[in-house]
Amino acid sequence: EILLKLKQHQGVVHATETFLAKHQGSGRRDELKLVLANTKRDLGDYAAALHMYSQISANGLQAEEALLGQVVCLTHLGQDKEANQARNLYFTRFPNGRFRAELEK
Repeated sequence: EILLKLKQHQGVVHATETFLAKHQGSGRRDELKLVLANTKRDLGDYAAALHMYSQISANGLQAEEALLGQVVCLTHLGQDKEANQARNLYFTRFPNGRFRAELEK
């Protein structure tokens, strides 16, 4: 968390990947995968971020933000059809979601 606040993106990636590799049974895996995906997205590594978002549980607490991240990454990767499908899935799963206004733009 300190590395995130200091904008030490590469440090966040390394620390998070190390933790995930060492703690396979951690209850915080989805939370950390989201941190890792968001950081990779911020670094412009949209393919790696998209892969990480897809590993987050669709029924967990991070599902809504992970789906938003998928839309963003797919858009940046020029995969417009897939981005629209993910956007529509977001509207279906989260009709009153906190990112709805952002995705309606």
